[in-house]
Amino acid sequence: MQDTDQNKTENRINEIETKLAFLEHSVQQINDVVVSQQNKIDALNREAQRMIARVKDLMATGATYDAEPSFADSASEKPPHY
Repeated sequence: MQDTDQNKTENRINEIETKLAFLEHSVQQINDVVVSQQNKIDALNREAQRMIARVKDLMATGATYDAEPSFADSASEKPPHY
């Protein structure tokens, strides 16, 4: 009887250790993804800050930007080979 109880206990411990190893592996994979995503977020934030600074610089110098290009002007121009 005692031998059977000991086997059951060992089996349960082995099962728990297996599950723990799997969970540790899963946590490490998730951590790697989170670190990678945070690095991308940081890079995007830096790029956004550079773009904001560039827009502010352009606005300060009075530069304008036409969001919709005018095709009427380019249509009336002749290509260089004429």
